[in-house]
Amino acid sequence: MDWVYLKSVSGDVARGGMTNRHTKIKIYSHDFDIVKKFLLNQTEREFCYIKNDYSSVKAEILHSIFLDLVEELAYRKIFLNKYYARTTWELIQPS
Repeated sequence: MDWVYLKSVSGDVARGGMTNRHTKIKIYSHDFDIVKKFLLNQTEREFCYIKNDYSSVKAEILHSIFLDLVEELAYRKIFLNKYYARTTWELIQPS
C-alpha cells in the first residue's frame, strides 16, 4: 500500500472540536516512519495520563519527543498548524 490516512479522533480538528467533522490526512509511504513514531508516542503519553503521571521523568521525556515529532510533521507539511498537534489521531486504510 502506498498510502493510508490519519483520521482525527478527538481534539481541535476533530468532530466536536473546532469543526463539525473529522479531519483526514493522506499519508504516503515515505512518511510512514514519522507517523508511526508519532502514533506510538501518542499512545505512550496516553498511558501516562491515564495514571495521572504528568511530571515523571518518563512523561517529560515523552513530551519532549512529542514536540520534536510535531515539528517534523509540520516540516513535512503533514500537520498544518498547532491545532493538529492538539488532536488525537488514528490510522485508517483507504476504503
